[in-house]
Formats: sequence, C-alpha cells, structure tokens
Amino acid sequence: MAKQRLWIGSHGPYFYDDAEPVNDPQNVVSKDQSGMVTEGNIKVLGTPSDGSDVVSKSYLEGNLKFLSVSDIDDPSAELNAIAGSSVGSLVLAYESLATNNDCTLYSWDDATSEAENVPYTVAGSSGIWIGIAGKNNNFASAGSASLADIAIINYHGI
Repeated sequence: MAKQRLWIGSHGPYFYDDAEPVNDPQNVVSKDQSGMVTEGNIKVLGTPSDGSDVVSKSYLEGNLKFLSVSDIDDPSAELNAIAGSSVGSLVLAYESLATNNDCTLYSWDDATSEAENVPYTVAGSSGIWIGIAGKNNNFASAGSASLADIAIINYHGI
C-alpha cells in the first residue's frame, strides 16, 4: 500500500501508512489502518453531493424504503400505489422465496416520459419507478455500482 493523507476540517494533512499495522495495545482495531477508525460514531450532517461523500443512516432511511412484492418480475400491483418522496428516492422491492430472495432496486422519477415496461420501469401513483439494480434493471450492461454510487447518482437525478 502507500502513505495516505487525512484532514480533519482545516487541520492536516496527517500522514499514515495504510499497510502498517495499527499500534493498538487494547486490540480495538484488528487490521491495518485504512483511513480513520473511531470507537465513537462519526456524525454526517450534510446531504451527500458527491460520489465520495459519506451517506448517513438518516439519509438512507429517508430515501430508501423496503417493499415486499408477490412477484418480482411484475411488482406493478405494489408499486402502482406508491410514489417517491422526491426524485431519486429508492425502493428495494423484494420477493421472499423458499430458497432465496429476489430483489430489484427502483429509483423514483416524477418527470420522466419513459413508458412503463414492467419489470424494468413500473408506473407509480404520479410518476415512474425505474429499475436501477438487482434482478430487473435498465443497466444490465452498464457494469456495476455500489449502493452509495446509486444513492449519489439518484440524488442528483442523473
């Protein structure tokens, strides 16, 4: 690995080697240093605005909902009745099966002209849910993204 820099507000940079084991006699951290470790919580007060921003629990709770559906390949019965709270709101639709669960992550868009194409795009009460990840998505050939990438992309309405 390499030497890394860390800033805390306007203080820094502080340097550390991310391959060097942490000198921790109490064994709180049991692996190499990888940025910042704390025994307390890190508070995130701002709204994410960049792909490298941390997403807070309250942001996710306000923008990500979970919805049990009877058929993941046609979740229209459940999705037709609901709307997102804002453009980019996320719903994880899931079908509980005996051996595993299938799911699709949908993003809300209330200003799209995209036609319904179940299960990839599903009409909601005043807009459309667009499959962006999981079993049924519009981006199957676009590569992969993390949930954080998806949340930031949808926050900006891209």
